Amino acid sequence: MTNKTHTAVPGFDKSEIPPRKSTMDAKLIRSMATNGAPLSAAELKSAVTEHKKFLHSGGSGGEFNRLEVSGLPLNIYMGAGTKGAQLVMRSKSVAPKSSMAKEDLSYADMAGMVAEEVDFSGSIFDGSLLTDSFFANSNFSGASLVGVDLTGSDLRNVSFKNADLTDADFEIANCEGADFTDAILDGAKFPGTNLKDIKR
Repeated sequence: MTNKTHTAVPGFDKSEIPPRKSTMDAKLIRSMATNGAPLSAAELKSAVTEHKKFLHSGGSGGEFNRLEVSGLPLNIYMGAGTKGAQLVMRSKSVAPKSSMAKEDLSYADMAGMVAEEVDFSGSIFDGSLLTDSFFANSNFSGASLVGVDLTGSDLRNVSFKNADLTDADFEIANCEGADFTDAILDGAKFPGTNLKDIKR
């Protein structure tokens, strides 16, 4: 691991900070998430419907306590709805070309999942946890990711065009080739982030 200081990318706060070594086991996380079949469209629709019930019954506004166990993410959500079920995608996968566009996915646990080439455009992720996941080539254009933690995630070639990334955390994420055109970056942090060949 190099101790050399990264060259800061203008407009990307803390991008001059070099990467730290992750305590997560990316290969194991991916293996566990892809061990079974990807969630079907019907399963996704059902999970999102239950999550909406969870949010509308008081499930929003809580906070995540991030934990790591043997290189895997294990998170505890401090807050609870009285109906439905929180969306927990940990160790699950979504098939490429699937659509989760224009959905309310706020305060969801989406850490350690595989969702590559998935359409998340226009969706709301505010307060959600998207750490140590695999989202390469997915579309988050026009999405709201206010306060979202994306630490350690694979975001290569992801589109964040016109997305609201206010206070988002991209620590040690791989954003190579990502498109940040017209994205809102107020308060967003990029320590140790790979910002090679990004568009802005």
